[in-house]
Amino acid sequence: MGKTKGKRYLDPFRLWLDFDTPMPKRLERFWEDFSRPFIDSFETEEEIVITAELPGIKKEDVKLKVDENGLSLKVEEKNSKEDEKKEKGFQYKAYSARFRGYKEYIPFATPVDAAKAKATFKNGVLEVRVPKTAKAKGRELRVE
Repeated sequence: MGKTKGKRYLDPFRLWLDFDTPMPKRLERFWEDFSRPFIDSFETEEEIVITAELPGIKKEDVKLKVDENGLSLKVEEKNSKEDEKKEKGFQYKAYSARFRGYKEYIPFATPVDAAKAKATFKNGVLEVRVPKTAKAKGRELRVE
């Protein structure tokens, strides 16, 4: 059914055409959550601490950039493997490659001293400590 004299008619069978359209999008978002690393950040009086769980990632695959406004985290894992088997006079070669990438930007709420930032990577957990600047510490005010 279509348009007739400027009026629209509802085609009940058209609803079935779009029945499964939202589901792939929902599944895509669902699996996306599992591919993203868990990132946590908190502040102390002296510094901002950011931790990221990166299991199976090598230290060399992690790139960090810190400035006064935030931290940029980039992970580029490239694994390639070549297997070679000889069996009954035949030679088999199998080559597999895997790429896993991730980018995240974590903004800072307070001014920091980016030059004194330190990062450690141990047992698949990245920890970045960025000291706050003196003006970010603030002071207590007394109400008069």
